[in-house]
Amino acid sequence: MKMSLKNIRIFVLFVFFICLFIPFFSDTKIETSLLSLIDDGNTPLEKILEKNSNTIQVIFENASKKQAIATAEKFLKAINPGDFENIRFRIASEDRQKLIDTLMAHRSGLICSEDRKLLKCRRFSDIRENAYKRVTTDIVPSVINFGKDPFFLLSNYLGEILSTQSGWKVSNGFISTKNNSKHYILVTLMLKKFSSGIVSSLQKTAEELREIEDLTKAESRKSKTRIFLSGPPIHSAIEMQKSTKQINYFSAISVIFSIVLLYMLLRKFWYIIPVAINMASAFFIGYCGLQFFPKIHLITFIFATSLIGLSVDYSFHFFSTPKQLRSKLVKSMFQAYATTCVCFLPLFFSNLSLLKQVATFTILGLTTVFVNTVVFYPLLEPGKCSKNIRLPRLSKKFYIVAFLFAVIGVSGSIFHTNITDLYKPDDVVIEADKLFMDLSGKTKSKFLLITANNLEEALQKEEKIRKEVEFFGASSIVPSIKSQKANQKMMEQLFREQAGVLKEKLNSTQKISFEKTPVLLPEDVRELTDPFIIRGHQQVFLLVPVRENLNFDFSEVSGVSIFEPKKCLEEKLNQYEDSIYKSLIISGILMFVLLFIFYGKIFAYIVPSLLSVFCVLSILNLIGVSIHLFHLLACFIVIGVGIDYTIFNLSGFSNKAVVFSFLSTLVGLGMLFFSSFPVLSSMGFVFGIGLLLSFLFSLCCVRDNLKKVDWE
Repeated sequence: MKMSLKNIRIFVLFVFFICLFIPFFSDTKIETSLLSLIDDGNTPLEKILEKNSNTIQVIFENASKKQAIATAEKFLKAINPGDFENIRFRIASEDRQKLIDTLMAHRSGLICSEDRKLLKCRRFSDIRENAYKRVTTDIVPSVINFGKDPFFLLSNYLGEILSTQSGWKVSNGFISTKNNSKHYILVTLMLKKFSSGIVSSLQKTAEELREIEDLTKAESRKSKTRIFLSGPPIHSAIEMQKSTKQINYFSAISVIFSIVLLYMLLRKFWYIIPVAINMASAFFIGYCGLQFFPKIHLITFIFATSLIGLSVDYSFHFFSTPKQLRSKLVKSMFQAYATTCVCFLPLFFSNLSLLKQVATFTILGLTTVFVNTVVFYPLLEPGKCSKNIRLPRLSKKFYIVAFLFAVIGVSGSIFHTNITDLYKPDDVVIEADKLFMDLSGKTKSKFLLITANNLEEALQKEEKIRKEVEFFGASSIVPSIKSQKANQKMMEQLFREQAGVLKEKLNSTQKISFEKTPVLLPEDVRELTDPFIIRGHQQVFLLVPVRENLNFDFSEVSGVSIFEPKKCLEEKLNQYEDSIYKSLIISGILMFVLLFIFYGKIFAYIVPSLLSVFCVLSILNLIGVSIHLFHLLACFIVIGVGIDYTIFNLSGFSNKAVVFSFLSTLVGLGMLFFSSFPVLSSMGFVFGIGLLLSFLFSLCCVRDNLKKVDWE
């Protein structure tokens, strides 16, 4: 038997050694944004969120445009260009000329919206007169050779696409606008896809941006320039910094409190070392299991706090139990471990990656805690055996009252995930986002989503809508092939009828004639069209920002809908709630079966945990809180840990160890309630109230079932 246990220890150490190398060969990224919870394959929703998730807008405000540009240039010199995939600050003259050359090569099919209206109405003379005035007055000089563009059709088209309806214009190469006597310069930063975890990458980037902002503000006191940082990465970085700091803070308090309890129970400090090793190894093995996911969400690591509690729980029970009773303890410990794992197991088969991650991390971590306790703790000397302590003897009437309360409360509960309940951004970020939306001419994040089998079909659909609704989209830049061919016919007719007249009025000897050119494709000007186009495996999507009061009957065009990221995200999260409901039901059935196999009875073991969960949901309903995805997710820990209390209480081992285990877990998880991050706070509420009720309800069962053990 000793040799067998020795071999098991060698095998476990070998597994630990192999796991040490897993993180070095992984390129897993860590996500912090709630938007990253969408795990929908290659649907437009995920692609849209992914497309916009790495973009940062930096806005410089000043009464003097020159000073705003100067501050922006200092800003760009202070950042590390290697951190960004693309930095868009100004359009260089060579880039502008390259764009003009590309458009010149396809000019016969490119007409701005106003000129197209005149051509369709056969108002050729109006176009001729407009061209004549521009040549003779030179009010708006052309950047294109007159012989190539005598009617200024391409010049007007170029002016339209470089000065879009988004509110931003290209002036002297800079992307700028003016509002209420203030000049604004826009710098767009596109973050790279870092090879290391996205949390550490965003942390570093956000810190650099803050240092740069402070540095620039020091300069801006002289130039009176204000800097605004907007975009999803800014939200994610601030969210991550706050939540990570708070989780670390709460974990530190939990560890310190557990150390104090450990000393109070065993009267020796050296037990801290094996407990700490157990906790660290559990977290590490759980983290290694997550390396097989392409992205890990930060919320998964909240369950690291539960592993701290469970590793301390097992340690309390093992070290406070005499050697002659340890075989019985291991049996009870295995039963507690098995029921907790079964509780989380259904999450692994969910269609939401976050739930799979929670199941993987918790089960692997808990398995590590159990194996360490059973395999390595016997090498250590037992602590001072603890006697039972006197606990309140709660009447079973307490059960009846709680049951009635749960039934009444849950019956009227509202189950809905509202994104505003999960995330409250900083005022500074809200101000920056609002400014960018106002300057861009947007009222809300509302988009026109056009779905088609190919890009030509998508452009034709967009053009059909643009006949009724005014907006700037992909077809404003690159018309469909069908439209370009129609433009060529109208332009050819214009030249045929008006070229000679214009030449005569100008007394020009220069040849003016129509030249048919190849059609322009979106791939030819990707820097202009890519913001609108999302390419799927089998379909193409056009995403166009639109105003709030869009009046159009979308039934007239197939594959067209209004897309609102916030509303769509809430719908997906509410769909995921259904997955958690099913997982809770499956967990309950599996635990019923397992408890029946272990003990032949079920009621005394599972009711305390289930009843505590329903009571928590009832409390949330009574205080007017909608029950969302993360409330339900926290219920899994309440059920899994709560069953442990009942199992150890009914097994007759030291109830002092049970009490201390309860207190350590309650502090570790309940403190999340004081987080400023709504997701953590809501889960902390469920943890705190749920674990407290689970423990109290378990005492109702112990009253008649507690086995007497002679601890002396």
